[in-house]
Amino acid sequence: MDMGTGDGELLKTFHHPSNKTQVTEAWQPNINLLKHTIAKQGIKVHALPAKHEDALPVKNGSLNMITNSHAAFNPKLIKDKLKTGGYFISQQVGALNNYSLSRFFDSDYVPAYPDNTLLKTVADLQNLGFEILLAKNLSNIF
Repeated sequence: MDMGTGDGELLKTFHHPSNKTQVTEAWQPNINLLKHTIAKQGIKVHALPAKHEDALPVKNGSLNMITNSHAAFNPKLIKDKLKTGGYFISQQVGALNNYSLSRFFDSDYVPAYPDNTLLKTVADLQNLGFEILLAKNLSNIF
């Protein structure tokens, strides 16, 4: 399952069998595009309302892997939907990404989601029993 797949470009690089692949998407222009592209290749597209971007409309314990580049997610829901031994792979942009740059342009800048940090996300996942294999904060690489 690829959450918030966008236009499906990254998903296509995975070369995963279409009949074993599902995606979620909440932005209507991408949903329309996906219906005419990857859905025709046999990939199941779950169109979600924008306010439920973190939904996973599948049975509990049914997924081997969930990928998520940048969409919202609920760690408990991820845990529920994965099979035992399943993987969750995510690349998130957190509250501290580009913080210095944003403050340079706006001295009153406050992140929209200040609790969205690597440390909190890792703690939330570990509290649910996830084993963290890799966690890197890349917000200060420039």
